[in-house]
Amino acid sequence: MSSNNDDQEDEQTEEKKLVGVRISKQRRDDWKEFVERSNEYGSMAQMMRAGVEQIMSETSDTDQLIQDLEAEMQDLRTEVEKTRTSVEDLPMRIDDAEETAEEVIYKLRDSDVTGD
Repeated sequence: MSSNNDDQEDEQTEEKKLVGVRISKQRRDDWKEFVERSNEYGSMAQMMRAGVEQIMSETSDTDQLIQDLEAEMQDLRTEVEKTRTSVEDLPMRIDDAEETAEEVIYKLRDSDVTGD
């Protein structure tokens, strides 16, 4: 509980700057009415601070999601490249397998003829 009090004291002693926002009278009335009906906000300033914090948090979350997706895409690119290389090597590997099979068949025929 003292942590919360410490935070409040820090906030009270912290130098504050005024930030002005120009909005239409209708928007101001809408926001004011919203705050009055809200149990969450005690003032328009509190509501605006909460809105800005939410946007900043969402932006940070979005940035992290983009970084995660980029890393995953790079992993997928690497896997696709490995697969492409393996597919390109298939004809050579098939040729090697056919050559080996021919050698085995030749040796088997030779051993049948000679009785070895």
